[in-house]
Amino acid sequence: MLYNKLLLVGLLSTSFLLADKFDIVKELENNAFIKAQDINLEPIQKNIDKEKFNDSISEIYKSALKNVDIESRRIHGEKVELKNFTMENGLKIQKEINLKDFILNNRIYIFMSESVPFDIWHTYGKLIHNKKLINTSMVLRGCIGGNCSKIAPTAEFVLKIKQYDKNNEINPNIIIDPLLFRKYNITQAPCVVFAQNTQTKDLTISEGNDKNFNAQEIFKSCGDWSFIWHLKEIQKKANSTQLEQIINYLEPKGSL
Repeated sequence: MLYNKLLLVGLLSTSFLLADKFDIVKELENNAFIKAQDINLEPIQKNIDKEKFNDSISEIYKSALKNVDIESRRIHGEKVELKNFTMENGLKIQKEINLKDFILNNRIYIFMSESVPFDIWHTYGKLIHNKKLINTSMVLRGCIGGNCSKIAPTAEFVLKIKQYDKNNEINPNIIIDPLLFRKYNITQAPCVVFAQNTQTKDLTISEGNDKNFNAQEIFKSCGDWSFIWHLKEIQKKANSTQLEQIINYLEPKGSL
């Protein structure tokens, strides 16, 4: 029932984009967003707090984050198009950018929280954005404020990260996925996880689902350190030629 409500809001928003007059679209968008904020996801949050997950959890959060992304774009003054209502999957982007096989066969997760200072969020996000590391995601366990009953705080949080440097707006991949936190036993932030030689059955399903995603090797580094420092610590154990190349690429004046 909860998922149906979210889907209904998404469908209503999509239909609004087909209107001819932009001012009418804006008014209808505002009404739809107000309705979305009233959706009560507190029962879902209680399950998260009690570690009672199911396969639909990540889909619900994906829908919520999609609304967050749309709203942050709208607040920024961007004319939202129909394509903004479809979450882009990795493969579509990978056709545009290719950092050898590293992008296709490996994943990097940066586990974050709202308590991590914005300058750290921005430093990590800027590097991901500038170097086009599309296999790297910054992961939140849930919505900002402890639950998703209100979308606005999460939209504002994401927008603040994107616009932290007013002269250089960034757009890192930020996702909400409590399944990933459980999968990798994340108890603090920041934490960086390198999943090596990965296989994914369905890109539309959370990679925190063991039946959907697996990796040959998993390496983790936690602490308030730079992204490159974490990768170097991981490389000490991984001894990966590809990861070594990526580290060189990320460092100043580095290249593949």
